[in-house]
Amino acid sequence: MKLSSLLTSFVVIATLPLLAPVSTQAALLASDNATNAAYAGPNWTTSTNGGTGFGAWSFNATGVGGSFIGPTGQGTNSFGVFAGGNSGNTFRADRAFTGALSNNQTFSVNVGHTSNITTGGEVGINLLSGSSVVFTIKFVGGGSTWTQNNGGTDFGISQNFAANTSLAFSFTLVSGATKTYNYSLGSASGTNFTGSGTGDWTNITSARFFSNGQGGGENFGLNNLAIVPEPATAGLLGMAAIGMVGIFRRRR
Repeated sequence: MKLSSLLTSFVVIATLPLLAPVSTQAALLASDNATNAAYAGPNWTTSTNGGTGFGAWSFNATGVGGSFIGPTGQGTNSFGVFAGGNSGNTFRADRAFTGALSNNQTFSVNVGHTSNITTGGEVGINLLSGSSVVFTIKFVGGGSTWTQNNGGTDFGISQNFAANTSLAFSFTLVSGATKTYNYSLGSASGTNFTGSGTGDWTNITSARFFSNGQGGGENFGLNNLAIVPEPATAGLLGMAAIGMVGIFRRRR
């Protein structure tokens, strides 16, 4: 096979996934951070909506728990959540997407926790399909590493306890139909994991940041939320690549 023919075949095959039909309900390109004007004051409460491309925040607290903007275990000028040190104290901050994550879209955020988490307390991130949790990554007090759950039981990953350290987290949905995904958190990463359970991975529509019984004077921080790329942009890139192949052929 000639090199030009091989190149053409490769480009066409590589771009086919990008040309798959995109749902009108797909999540849009999105970004937000705690320095945006909506949070000035500071003002981070349920129904606040800063940045672009996300839906509004929604909070839920039980017992001792709350939210703030300022220095956190993630860094300065970030979103912070906290909960007192027993199992009855919880705080959840949910962030809605504008639609469901589509195949090859990535949700990312920087997170970090303070120096002590009460044994049995936990902080982390859930991804939700409607109101059902389909994916969790968390640190549990008394442990030594972060853990993950994709619909079955918790399993350890290689990111160690790291107090007052910003950790970059990303989740890429490879295929919602097959529940396939890639992830990274700090030094830990994995590709083509397969989720389990009965959750609908074609309808991941929000992220939840939680502190459950974390402990007095401690916090879980987050910042720099994003969703990339915009589905329509991915499709256009695929069509442009095929157009380039056509031009190459005509010139020959």
